[in-house]
Amino acid sequence: KNNELLRLKEEEENLSQRVISIKSRVNTVEEELEVRQKQLMEETAQRERAMGELNLFGERKRSLQTRILELEAFIAQQAEKAMDLEKKKENLSQLTTNIDEKKTRLASEVKQLEEVLLVKEVKIKEFRAELIAKKQCFTNKLEQSSLLKQKISEASVQKDFRHEKETEVHEELEEIAKELAVTDQRIYKAKDKLNALRQQLDVVKNQEEKLAAELKKRQSYLLNQVEKNQEMRERLRGLESKLTLLTDMERGHQGYFQGVKSLLEIQKEPFRREIHGVVADLIRAESGYELALEVAMGSSLQYLVINHHRDARQAIDYLKKHALGRATFLPLNLIDEKPDRLLGIKSLLMEYNSKPATDAVLYEQRYSAIVQHLLNGTIIAPNLKTAVEIAEKTGKKFRVVTLEGELIAPGGAITGGNLERRRAGLLSRKGEITQLKREKEDLLAFMNRGLAEEKKLEEEIREISQLHEEKKNLQQETNFNINSVLKDMDALVVSHQKTLTKKEQLQQVLLRIEEELSLQKSAVDNLRDKLKQVEAEMEFITGEIKALEEWETNFITERETTLRELSDLSSQLAGVQQEWLGKRENLQNYENLIGELQTEINKKNSELAQTQEEMQILQKQKDMMESKVKNTTKNQAEQEADIQKLKSCWQEALSTLNQTEVRLREIQKQHGEEVAFLHRLDLQINRLKISADNMSTNLIEVYGEGWQQELSINWVAPSNPKHEITCFKRQMKEIEPVNLQAIAEYQALKERVDFLSQQLTDLTASRESLEKVIQEIEKTIQKRFLDTFYQVRKEFIILFEQLFSGGKANLELIDPDNPLDSGVEILAQPPGKRLQNLSLLSGGERAMTAIALLFAILRIKPSPFCILDEIDATLDDTNVKRFTELLKIFSKDLQFILITHRRGTMEVA
Repeated sequence: KNNELLRLKEEEENLSQRVISIKSRVNTVEEELEVRQKQLMEETAQRERAMGELNLFGERKRSLQTRILELEAFIAQQAEKAMDLEKKKENLSQLTTNIDEKKTRLASEVKQLEEVLLVKEVKIKEFRAELIAKKQCFTNKLEQSSLLKQKISEASVQKDFRHEKETEVHEELEEIAKELAVTDQRIYKAKDKLNALRQQLDVVKNQEEKLAAELKKRQSYLLNQVEKNQEMRERLRGLESKLTLLTDMERGHQGYFQGVKSLLEIQKEPFRREIHGVVADLIRAESGYELALEVAMGSSLQYLVINHHRDARQAIDYLKKHALGRATFLPLNLIDEKPDRLLGIKSLLMEYNSKPATDAVLYEQRYSAIVQHLLNGTIIAPNLKTAVEIAEKTGKKFRVVTLEGELIAPGGAITGGNLERRRAGLLSRKGEITQLKREKEDLLAFMNRGLAEEKKLEEEIREISQLHEEKKNLQQETNFNINSVLKDMDALVVSHQKTLTKKEQLQQVLLRIEEELSLQKSAVDNLRDKLKQVEAEMEFITGEIKALEEWETNFITERETTLRELSDLSSQLAGVQQEWLGKRENLQNYENLIGELQTEINKKNSELAQTQEEMQILQKQKDMMESKVKNTTKNQAEQEADIQKLKSCWQEALSTLNQTEVRLREIQKQHGEEVAFLHRLDLQINRLKISADNMSTNLIEVYGEGWQQELSINWVAPSNPKHEITCFKRQMKEIEPVNLQAIAEYQALKERVDFLSQQLTDLTASRESLEKVIQEIEKTIQKRFLDTFYQVRKEFIILFEQLFSGGKANLELIDPDNPLDSGVEILAQPPGKRLQNLSLLSGGERAMTAIALLFAILRIKPSPFCILDEIDATLDDTNVKRFTELLKIFSKDLQFILITHRRGTMEVA
């Protein structure tokens, strides 16, 4: 056997090494096959691209050949046109030369006459210019004389007027000095009053802000406390309802048989003291196993545990006598603890994540025999599939129950389906009642503290609200007084500033009058001196004008004669010049056409050379591409052949691997059987040796040291032990197959399950935490929105009444139960009208209502600046005044950008 075992071990190792080698070879072949297939795909793609490019080269070649023929024909045609134009150009050039000579001669004659005429014309212009200058000078002097006389007269009148104006200004300055003194005194008193009111406002405002913050804080505490108290009330009602139900069920022994209920309710019979209780009261199931144990034990949960069988007889007689039904008793003196029937299959149960039912029950040690009696041979499996596999493995000798309540009885009968669950099972009802009572006491104590805190907060909020309202009213009254003082003060400052401006203007006027009087006196003296000088110059200019008029008449007569001669020559020159220009233009046109033709020919020659060069390059590329296609086709065929070879090698290696693995499993199975058999033989030999030693010791004690001499010579050893070996083998077959890696696999699987369970727990906790955070955020958002909404509504009501000098207004949520998704309805009632929706008001009333709402929002939630775009367009003058007064109040704390066409708004801005 040892040699056989060594041989199997050696063959197993050889086969293992061979399997590893073959697997390595298979992996290498697979990697090589994958690489070759990728290369084949790349070669195929390259070949297809090359074939496409070859077809494209053919098309381009045919196109280029056609273009070359077209260019050659065009070049020849243009060359013929250029030769014809060159001949016409030579003829026209000769004719142009003759005309040019005649034109030069006439031009020379015209130039001489023009020079003579130019000299005469210059002389005439000089005389005329001088004559005009003299006449203009005389006219200027005449105008200057009249102007000087007029200015002297006007200066005398203005001098008298300025003396009168100077007297009036002095009188006005005296009145203004008195008025400024009175205004300064009134402004000083208004500033003192304004400073006192502002100090009072700052004090009141600080007190009001502190009270508002404290009120908001207390209201937040109260809201949280009310929500907590309401939540605790709901939890307490749920606990009380559940506790009452379970207590009534327990008190009335609901769920018990009539006989059991009757025995539990009696008190006077002597045997009643010997009853420990029903099984359901004496045991406790582990969490999650309640349903399985209730199904497994069934009616045995209502068996009565009693001290002695005599007491059981008395109880049965009592039931018969009073016709109270039947009951089953478990006398402690009769029921003995039995061996565990599942001891031999514990490893099988661990493999299937199952356990004996007795391991899922908690009980006192004195009831151990009772539990063994009821649950010995019962297995709890996680599901029905596992339960069926366990029943098959154990020969259907045991009762198997699942966590969901399915039952497989010994022999194979399966019970299952929809199981109606009770509110509380017999196993868990008492524990749940105790737990609920403890929770109720804790919740009551906590709720009483919360109610006391709620009452205290309500009282504090009432006191703070009253103080806050008083401070707010005082703040509004102070603001009104400040605004009134500011209006008066602004009016005084404006009046004072106007008076100062008027005083400065009058002082400037007075200075200007004095300066003008001084300047005017010196100006009149200068004007009289200039008038005498101008009259003397006018007499001298009159004599010069007469002499110049005589010289001008003589030169004009000579110029007329020269002009007639020049006109005749100019007519001849113009005819020749026109003929020369026509010929010259024709000659230039021929030259331009010849240049254009030559340029076109050069361009087409260049294009022809480029096309021919491109043709040659295209032919080379086509030859290279055809060579590349041939090489690619050849490589593709070689790659396909290599792939086929690799696939054949891979199939052979895979077939060899499968055969070797089959043989390896057979050898491993034989090796395991031999090892187990040798192990059993060693155990048997050891037991026989121990037995022989014990027997030898007993024989020595009984018969002495010479007991061997007393043996019969004819004693024969027992028959061959093959029968025992056969029995051992049969026992081994009964417990097969055995998975030698079951323990390691179970440990790994258990670790994986624990890890996933922990992850599931963490994820569940995270999700619950996130949902709580979301709920808290939604509550906070809703609370803040409602707080802001109510504050804005309060300010809106105040500002509406202030703008309209009465009336009512309100803001209402369309869906108060869902404020975050609700719309807001604006209701307004101007003085003398009924309460109605904003859309039913006039344009001006809607604008004023919108202004009130805007400023209410700005008062609760100020912004750095605000842009108002023609918000006053529909307002009349009275409402514009109210709007601007409100705007001035808010402009102390906010910046406004106004877009308007209304004068009243512009004045305030």
